[in-house]
Amino acid sequence: MLARFAIPRIMVGLSLGVCAVQAGKYQVLDFWGVGGYAHTSRVTANTYLDSLALVMGIDVVKTEDPAVFTPENLAKYRVVVLNSCTEMGKILSVDQRSALMAFIRTKGVVAWHASGDNKGSWPEYTEYLGGELSSHGAGIATVRREKTVADKSLPGGPDTARFDEEWYAYKTNPRAAPNVSVLYTMDEASCDLKCSPVMGDHPIVWARSEPTGGRMFYSGMGHFDHIFKKTEFTRTLYRQALEWAAEAGSMAIRAPAARATTDGVSAMLLGGSLEIGFAGTGFHALTLGTLAGRSLAYRAGNGPMIYRLPCPAASGPLTLMTTGPDGTKVRLLGQGR
Repeated sequence: MLARFAIPRIMVGLSLGVCAVQAGKYQVLDFWGVGGYAHTSRVTANTYLDSLALVMGIDVVKTEDPAVFTPENLAKYRVVVLNSCTEMGKILSVDQRSALMAFIRTKGVVAWHASGDNKGSWPEYTEYLGGELSSHGAGIATVRREKTVADKSLPGGPDTARFDEEWYAYKTNPRAAPNVSVLYTMDEASCDLKCSPVMGDHPIVWARSEPTGGRMFYSGMGHFDHIFKKTEFTRTLYRQALEWAAEAGSMAIRAPAARATTDGVSAMLLGGSLEIGFAGTGFHALTLGTLAGRSLAYRAGNGPMIYRLPCPAASGPLTLMTTGPDGTKVRLLGQGR
């Protein structure tokens, strides 16, 4: 059963929204507090987010007060924007850091530019993000879309774009961080005036999707006002990032008949039920449950089978534990009601 978490398992995701698909108006927390250098472009970014709120029909709440980071308050928001928040470890208490990290791991976060500049003030956040500012330089350079990005739902835009920016280099390469997809790299050879510190392979935009449902987007761009005022590449990219992050946890499917499949196990919303298919041979067991280990439904049988389960009433991320010839695996399904 799900409570036996001492047994080693592999957790993988099925791209599915379980019974409830998040939609409509929602709240975004725009945090622009700083513990170090204060970029003036944060104000321009606030205005840009206000314009997105009108177009997208969402509520954006702006604040510099770290007191917003409590579990109770964060529960109101679907996405947190970290608006060039330098050295957050200096201004967040231990409890506030814990609350924000819990949000990051299970919900949606969009961070840009100086939110990657923590100067060692918050190692847990930096490790999760996958990169920390080492140095920077300014000038005109080209960014290129990664050709290997398989998930077309990830934020993106043109294959290339060229503009003026303060370009960050990072102490570690985010490409090596867990669950990270690099979306754009900066072409160091394209820089005028040697505007960039050298990394060789130079990721500048990436996204992290967690098996616990969290989605985090980070972009190194955001130093200059024009990034939010006039540069269509970043204005479009950040809107898409907000939309992508808002689906954190839900993993919403686009059509009721869509079927998500991984490792011989499929899942599909069908009317008011959840249909689970098992393609393996021999004995198998399926347990629908919560991340906390509570069992909601159990089915077992032999050979290929299809089971129809009622939509569970539990809220929060749901899991499907499968036991078959290949071993036991836990798969994140998405949100309950």
